Amino acid sequence: SSPEMGMARIKNYLLSEEVKQRFSDMMGREALYYLNQVLITVSCSPKLMECDPRSILIAAMRAASLKLSLDPSRGEAWIIPYNKRAQFQIGYRGVYELALRTGLYRFINVITIYDGETVVEDRMTGIHAIQGKPINKRVTGYLLYFQLVTGYEKTFYMTVEEIAEHAARYSPSYTYKDSPWNNPHERPKMEMKTVLMNGLKKWGRFSPKDSEVLDQIEMEIRDDNSLPLPDQPAPPKKSQSESEIMHDLGYETE
Repeated sequence: SSPEMGMARIKNYLLSEEVKQRFSDMMGREALYYLNQVLITVSCSPKLMECDPRSILIAAMRAASLKLSLDPSRGEAWIIPYNKRAQFQIGYRGVYELALRTGLYRFINVITIYDGETVVEDRMTGIHAIQGKPINKRVTGYLLYFQLVTGYEKTFYMTVEEIAEHAARYSPSYTYKDSPWNNPHERPKMEMKTVLMNGLKKWGRFSPKDSEVLDQIEMEIRDDNSLPLPDQPAPPKKSQSESEIMHDLGYETE
């Protein structure tokens, strides 16, 4: 089936009354904004157009329940195609945003460690320090430092090898061609995200609701059988402008 047919099928599904209602129940007025973001994301990716519409909806619902943007330029969250299924992937900015939202942090910083630098842990306090000087630009690891407004502080360190091993084990999208892991520009952010996420999940704080969603994402809960099944694709329409999509979603455009 052509990408246009795929796009038409996804659009019919996401704009069906049942799906719009589900989204509105969950997101209120922001529902239409999310569905619009999803349609724009899909329309930029022929591979997403081939994906099962339900998997796209699940990825969108994940982003929406965490209130993270799917705009790729924001780097908060992604919808990635894999074997005709869409997968939700949280980005570095997304994890950072969830932490800041709690209002509990005074500082959060992920520091890049270069060849020539050594990370040493103080055995009394458990806090890491950086010794030595970089001898080149090769990145050997990342160190998270955070302090809560209460004064509690913690560090968490992973080498790039430990990060790669963790991602290969826990991130289904690690090997996908379209994954930010395999984009040289995005990979360092994904590495930073792994350190940020693991350090904050172990020692930091997220809101209980966000924590629950993050656990579900990590466990890769694949499907939601309560979602409606997609209908057969309608014949493709001509490609639509953003304002036409907004109109279809029920926005009153000027």
